[in-house]
Amino acid sequence: MTPAGRGAWRTGLVLVCALGSPPVLGDTDSTHDHRIQLEVQPDTHRVRGVDRFRWSGSGPLAFRLHPDLEVESVTVNGSPHEGSRTSGESARWQSSRALEPGRHAVEVRYSGTLPGEARPGGGGQGPGFGPRVTPEGVYLGGGFWYPRTGQDLHTYRLTVTAPRELRLTAPGHRTDETTEGDTRTVRFRMGQPAEGAVLVGGPHRFRRDTTEDGIAVATSLPPDLEELADPFLAATAGHLQRFQERYGPYPHTGFTVVSSPWPAGFGFPGIAYLGRRILPMGFIREQSLPHEILHSWWGNGVYVDPASGNWAEGLTTYGADYRLRARDSKEAARELRLRWLQDYASYHRGEPAPALRDFQARVDQASRTRGYNKAAFLWIMLRDRLGDAPFDAALRRFLRQHKYQRASWADLQRAFEQAGEQDLDAFFRAWLDRPGAPRPRIAGLRSEGGELELTLAQEEPPYPLRLPVHIHRADGTVRKETVSLTRAEQSFRWTVPGPAVTRVAVDPDYRVFRSLSASEVPPRLSAVMASEGGGLRLPAQSRGKEWEAALSALARALWPEDSRVEDGEKGGASIRVVPPGELPAAWEAVDGRRPLPDFPAEATTMVLVGREDPQASPTLLIAADSPGDLKALARALSHYGSYGWLAFRNGRNVAKGRWPVPDKPLTRTLDGAKDSSGDPG
Repeated sequence: MTPAGRGAWRTGLVLVCALGSPPVLGDTDSTHDHRIQLEVQPDTHRVRGVDRFRWSGSGPLAFRLHPDLEVESVTVNGSPHEGSRTSGESARWQSSRALEPGRHAVEVRYSGTLPGEARPGGGGQGPGFGPRVTPEGVYLGGGFWYPRTGQDLHTYRLTVTAPRELRLTAPGHRTDETTEGDTRTVRFRMGQPAEGAVLVGGPHRFRRDTTEDGIAVATSLPPDLEELADPFLAATAGHLQRFQERYGPYPHTGFTVVSSPWPAGFGFPGIAYLGRRILPMGFIREQSLPHEILHSWWGNGVYVDPASGNWAEGLTTYGADYRLRARDSKEAARELRLRWLQDYASYHRGEPAPALRDFQARVDQASRTRGYNKAAFLWIMLRDRLGDAPFDAALRRFLRQHKYQRASWADLQRAFEQAGEQDLDAFFRAWLDRPGAPRPRIAGLRSEGGELELTLAQEEPPYPLRLPVHIHRADGTVRKETVSLTRAEQSFRWTVPGPAVTRVAVDPDYRVFRSLSASEVPPRLSAVMASEGGGLRLPAQSRGKEWEAALSALARALWPEDSRVEDGEKGGASIRVVPPGELPAAWEAVDGRRPLPDFPAEATTMVLVGREDPQASPTLLIAADSPGDLKALARALSHYGSYGWLAFRNGRNVAKGRWPVPDKPLTRTLDGAKDSSGDPG
């Protein structure tokens, strides 16, 4: 994830020091739009700052500053300047008199107490994740923690004085670091245009290394996680080398992995900011870390033009999450494509999802299936169409042309049209501007005398689809074709001599983004989270305030908008809790078609998702002995959306699995018959 200007850090001592008063900016400083000096007082949650910048134009001077930060004084060209301020989120200060046309030197002094905990609003960059200052951590990224005048991309110098044990990291060059007594002063210079100043760190141990090609890599971790430094340094170096070979030179001077005391997974220019609870998990170095590193190219090396939609998340998901999975194995990549399609189907069963071009940022899991996964599929399909060499050449061209600038979907389209030497307008319009997803189906299949005829159909207006077709023969051989389905219904014919055709599969490896049928999406946790909150049923002998509170917490985690505890007598239950001994009988009643998994003996809590038929709403069945088991699930379940069953011991996952896909509507078996009519699937 790459929000514009996010960050967090931890501090421990109260700091009292005077901010200097250098002269008004001179012409030699004009390349740096902001010069920020900052003090932090973490025990009291306070910050004091001075920001000096150039403002060009005429009329009233205006800027935004976090509503919990007070403007102490404003000077323009060395003279005091009065103004007034609006209230509310990201409060706006505006001067009381207009400035003459020209370029003006502005100094703003400000201070205040920032929130100690997460809370909605306040100009933050995500739900409840705004600027904050606590002894456990400080987050200063987005949220107008320094004056923002409406400038778009800008450079900056940042000087921070803080408790000595606080180790700080910011994008750009660390130009100087000194300690005196109990304080530490660090200076940074961001010479390339950026979306905003960022500062991250904490009472950490700092480890540095250099890659073979001279890129500085580092970790900033709490002492109890210091043993992770070497694995993260090695993984960072490997990912940087891989991405440079693919896309071109790394756009920044270094890369640092910084621990966050809060749940977080953010990418800034040259920084991955990851929650400390997930850092020890082995998969983080091969999943979350490369995603945030690649954002240093897409989103923090070339910036998103918000007027055109957010292309960076999908391109990063494709280049990091998907390409690394494809490197592992073809089967792993196929599994990820199928999972993305199933996630999309789970969250968009009703109204079609909005168009991809309208995506700006992830706000929930439904938006993630669109802005991350559907967008990643766009690049999968485009690579299949153009080939490896033109595809990679287009991205290198795009980086060269737009580094440190804002770029749009149209800029990406031009880069691929130039590299692929073809018009891609219909392709991009179909996948960016149309809501929902195509629903191709087999309308007919006929094989006779060595001649095969396949009829495919889709809804109007048709998508321009390139669909792989696998023709299976009796001797086990497979002939692979690709067809272009551009109309509502088309027939395709092949001469297939030799052994009889036994089966035809259309897109069997899920390389085309499409809306899966209900039968292709077995019960899974994401389908529960995507549905409206239904009835919540506890075992009769266990009802009580403690059980109901635990079930309410679980319901709030799954359905933030509907978390009432029902008595279980009003309609079908969406969540049902039973004692472990009653699990077999309860599962038979929920979904008798699927066998009960062989749960490990160590499991204390079992979770299954089932449904009576493909069109029915899913039921989440939980076998638990205590309310504490349910509370642990409330913290964990949202991370397992693609799974159909899970087992936990004391809140730790010990087993998990996905139900197999029972039906594939885009596959037809001939079994000696001369033709087979399709159905909508």
